[in-house]
Amino acid sequence: MQARPEAAKTTTCTPAFDWDDVRPAGYAGSKDVGLAFVVKDSNGSGRKGWLSCMGGIANGKDPAQFGDAILKN
Repeated sequence: MQARPEAAKTTTCTPAFDWDDVRPAGYAGSKDVGLAFVVKDSNGSGRKGWLSCMGGIANGKDPAQFGDAILKN
């Protein structure tokens, strides 16, 4: 991640994952896996808020709320 440009008051993050970490070796062809993520707003003195994609993380751990990610070869 790059340093935050304070004058612009924006932060851009680009996540990247190694395919072998995302798709276990036993998966062949297409598979459906649970997916959710949270981006939190915190300046070090506690969480002010968050933005999430799907549920199941920020308000307690509940994998039943995760979305679907389809992994294909």
